[in-house]
Amino acid sequence: MVKDPLESLGFPDASFDFVVGTLVLCSVQNLNKALAEAYRVLKPGGGYVFLEHVAAENRPRRYQWQRYIEPIWKRVAGNCHLTRKTATAITKAGFLIEDVIEESMRKTMPIFRPTIRGIAYKPKM
Repeated sequence: MVKDPLESLGFPDASFDFVVGTLVLCSVQNLNKALAEAYRVLKPGGGYVFLEHVAAENRPRRYQWQRYIEPIWKRVAGNCHLTRKTATAITKAGFLIEDVIEESMRKTMPIFRPTIRGIAYKPKM
């Protein structure tokens, strides 16, 4: 089991064929640094498989509630950010998103429902 924070993994460059993250990017201290580290430990052509709850950008009222609740929510829910634009951050980290599905996570509070899941690749050199 990995005990290092995602922002500073103790593995050499290009160590893994795949990195899998489920409902983790909402709570990392530094989203860009965490994704850069996942990118670093992937081999060229390696995949990043993800499932994350995200900002409700296409639901303005829900997004407004996410922004309103987030400062308190981060304190009580382990630094969980409700308004992160994770797909954009994955792309900015250098990954090529091959497939992404936007869905509503059922049986949870509306502010957590917007999710993305998919796979992104580190380009082959």
